[in-house]
Amino acid sequence: MRPDVQVVAHAQPFHAYLFSASLDPLRPFTVVADYFVDVPRPEDEVALMTTKEEAIALAVALGQRFAVLMRNYGVTFCGMPLAHAACVRIFLEKTWFRAKKPSPATRLKRHGQIMSPIHWEHSWNYFYRKLKVRGENADGIAAPLFG
Repeated sequence: MRPDVQVVAHAQPFHAYLFSASLDPLRPFTVVADYFVDVPRPEDEVALMTTKEEAIALAVALGQRFAVLMRNYGVTFCGMPLAHAACVRIFLEKTWFRAKKPSPATRLKRHGQIMSPIHWEHSWNYFYRKLKVRGENADGIAAPLFG
């Protein structure tokens, strides 16, 4: 159990889905990618969790990180508050990787810049405003993102 985790979710964002299928090393290219430089990609064939043992194996692979790529099936991610988990999911989709790895000092500096409570709050508020602009129907329900 991780007492710091309040939210766990699964998604199949396009780029994370592709990264999960790749066998090549993932190296950060964008600032947000630095947060995922060591995101695990277990090599098991399990996609849909159907047993407690499979779920435990995924949790072990996750370790103290906030995301784990599921081979050919997307990503399971977690966060401390909901805003953190939402940012992890969105930032993972905005992540791009390249062939050359930045220095540990550069990664540490970038990590501190993007994964802080104030950054989660600003990002959460930005994403909320972005959704709010889409409008609401007569019942006050936000318009769907897709469709």
